Amino acid sequence: MSHASKLWIVFLLASPFSVLVPVCSAAEDGETGVKKYGVVHDIAEDRQINRVGGIYEPEGLDRYLKRKFDALFEKIGGMESRLQKMETGISEVQQSLARLADEKGKKSGSGGGGSDFSGGKSRAELVR
Repeated sequence: MSHASKLWIVFLLASPFSVLVPVCSAAEDGETGVKKYGVVHDIAEDRQINRVGGIYEPEGLDRYLKRKFDALFEKIGGMESRLQKMETGISEVQQSLARLADEKGKKSGSGGGGSDFSGGKSRAELVR
């Protein structure tokens, strides 16, 4: 193997590292993160800083995630209750439509008037 081919192999192997080093060092040079009490912490903005034994440190990841999931479950619970109210309202509307259809059927006699597009099904069954 010639000297030139060895240099090309070394160049090809080393080139990914020459790209990674400036990217990593640029991230370390800038003050990214949250600055609280004079210290820059690389954490989410809404994560709390607690004083433990005279040292300020970010709250544990387990507590942070518990707060986030509790808030999420609270929102989901509110959405479930609203959805249940909507389902109740829809079922009431379906029942009133079924009653109206029955009343209309009784008034029209033996069902000879009007077009029957439902195929013998009630409107409540068609909506579902």
